Amino acid sequence: IKKKARRVVPSRGSRRSARLAFNKDKDEEESTDSEEMDHKL
Repeated sequence: IKKKARRVVPSRGSRRSARLAFNKDKDEEESTDSEEMDHKL
């Protein structure tokens, strides 16, 4: 729900900043996954 709300907010002005924030969260999730994979390997 939080991500959805954050995505809707940009209609106010900077859609770019919201997209960057969303991508940042996504990158963080991916980075943690990659770290787990590295540990497994």
